[in-house]
Amino acid sequence: MKIECKGRGEEILAIVALSILFSQKKEENKADKERALGMTKPKKRTVLFDNLMFPQDKDGKQILRTVLSQRQKRPLFSSSPNEREINVLGKSGRQLSEIEILQSKHQPEFEQIVPSIVDAIEGVLLQHALVIKASGDSTDPRLKPFETSQKPNIGIEEYVWRIVEYSYTSPATLLTSLIYLDRLMTRYDALMTPMNIYKLFFISVRIASKVIDLRTLNNKNFANIGGINNKSLNELEASFIILLQFDVFVSPVEFKRYSDRLVPTVL
Repeated sequence: MKIECKGRGEEILAIVALSILFSQKKEENKADKERALGMTKPKKRTVLFDNLMFPQDKDGKQILRTVLSQRQKRPLFSSSPNEREINVLGKSGRQLSEIEILQSKHQPEFEQIVPSIVDAIEGVLLQHALVIKASGDSTDPRLKPFETSQKPNIGIEEYVWRIVEYSYTSPATLLTSLIYLDRLMTRYDALMTPMNIYKLFFISVRIASKVIDLRTLNNKNFANIGGINNKSLNELEASFIILLQFDVFVSPVEFKRYSDRLVPTVL
């Protein structure tokens, strides 16, 4: 940049222009450095809704083909999550129990929804980690009781499938649990981390199951699934509900807003 000075006024203007140019270049260099280090602070803290979408193939897994085939068997939320059939026989000819019937009925839906839930959780964890790294922000102290002493050995995907397999919850319950977690993050500008997401998700599913499902396990049996004791589950459930200010109602409009994110744009 060439600046010619003919008088005192022009000289002052030139100095100001150079100062502005220097400041701009400094900010650009800082931004470039932050981008290179992966430290750029996102403008908006993402929530699960932002990351919820129809699953795609990744890491060599043919997820899309599986999801589409299961969708042909039973579309997501095509009817009441608690409808039930009777006199259903298993492969051995034995009449299935009510719980077995529910699991069999919902399995195609779980095959569709679990990959999307796992991707949404992992997306939020990644974005929130960048926020913490860039700004030094920490999680809300009110979420401290939900933290584990160390990162669990079980992965998020395996943990979600464990809840699905043993808790007898419905797909609608899983989706509702994401709505509760988003309310928590939005209300307190809370950050999800690998240390608190397990208990937060588990407790959210516990509450959603009581709200959505007609039948659900008692807390003692439910606690064993999540790897905590009954006393801890009772305390965390109470804390979660208080943090939500007892806002557990989910309208059909809000539920549809989330469920629409799981529908493929092109079939």
